[in-house]
Amino acid sequence: YSKSLTHIGHSEKMLFMRLFIAVLILIFTLPTPSQADDIRDFQIEGMSVGDSMLDFLSEEKIKDNIQDFYKNNEFIPVWIEGSYFKSTMYEKIEFNYKNGDKNYIIYSISGLNFPKNINDCYEKQIEILNDLDEMFADVKGIQKMNIEKYRHTIDKSGKSTFTRGGLIFDTGGAITVDCNDFSNEVESKDEMYISIDTKEFTKFLNSDPY
Repeated sequence: YSKSLTHIGHSEKMLFMRLFIAVLILIFTLPTPSQADDIRDFQIEGMSVGDSMLDFLSEEKIKDNIQDFYKNNEFIPVWIEGSYFKSTMYEKIEFNYKNGDKNYIIYSISGLNFPKNINDCYEKQIEILNDLDEMFADVKGIQKMNIEKYRHTIDKSGKSTFTRGGLIFDTGGAITVDCNDFSNEVESKDEMYISIDTKEFTKFLNSDPY
């Protein structure tokens, strides 16, 4: 996301659009949009909530890549390099499983990139969310989450923000697209997340876990 579309050539624009379309294909795997009423119908790199991480990773690999994000340890985040899954779209894949779960069931999965320009993240966020709105316009029980900006609680100075939009399913699960704009004092890189979250993990995120 290092270049704005208004400042790149035709060939680069075509590449960007092919990659953008590929993002949507990679994220969502389902028979038809009209049947997409269960958050488990969606996948990132062939993986989704409800799956066991052990189907894709060794227990050693999981434990070696645990992160320390949350002050509340109800859920445990794991970051794996996208290249491990041969992903050409994501620099990282993030999993969240419940603390103490020996089956490592996935409650949240995200595709993660590090945009060099946060404004490009905002631009792409709008495009993806608009496409999602069109894709699921006729699906009942889906609530639109309009894009809003919040202070990121990981930064006590209040300088860091995250911008989120998405869809909430009648099961309580959600698909969200986030742009995390961190101050340099907190993180050296900004982040773009495309996430599939269960109802339980969404509730956890709303509990101010950072």
